[in-house]
Amino acid sequence: MVMDPVSAGKLLRVEHISGAFAVGTGFPVDRIRASDGFGQDLYLPVHFASRELNFGGALGVAKDHQFGSPVRMYIEATREITIRGDANVAGVITASIIGQLLNL
Repeated sequence: MVMDPVSAGKLLRVEHISGAFAVGTGFPVDRIRASDGFGQDLYLPVHFASRELNFGGALGVAKDHQFGSPVRMYIEATREITIRGDANVAGVITASIIGQLLNL
């Protein structure tokens, strides 16, 4: 998941990141990482997994693993946050980024 770049003349102060990562049933989540690609890297904890859900397609039956944490990141203009999840059988990842867009 990649967010839209921060607008020119702005700074994004990120305060919380949360979301869900679909992983094939019986496979663990190896990690979930948020990065700006310029040295700000953090790992987000997984809190719980859903019941088995049918996602269809190549993923098939999987569980949604809910993750999230308070964070402190500063994303400069034209930069973005990428959130990636790793697992042997990985599906879609969705996330919400909460913070404040500040004028420079």
